Amino acid sequence: MDGLKAGAHVIVMGATNRPNSIDPALRRFDREIDIGVPDEVDRLEVLLIHTKNMKLSDDVNIFSHRDVKRVIFHGFIC
Repeated sequence: MDGLKAGAHVIVMGATNRPNSIDPALRRFDREIDIGVPDEVDRLEVLLIHTKNMKLSDDVNIFSHRDVKRVIFHGFIC
């Protein structure tokens, strides 16, 4: 990047889900890493990470298996 001294120990990262919309000046990064989308195992891990500290509401104690399934599917649709 312009203005950085060699050996400055600076890492510049960029991320986008629309690579064709990036300004040409930003296309000068010397390396591109495609992360891709998570597989089934990774998606489960993300779900567990983001729900780890969530408390189950007391008003769902009467939910049946089918009710819980509906809540989960509604979350995936939204």
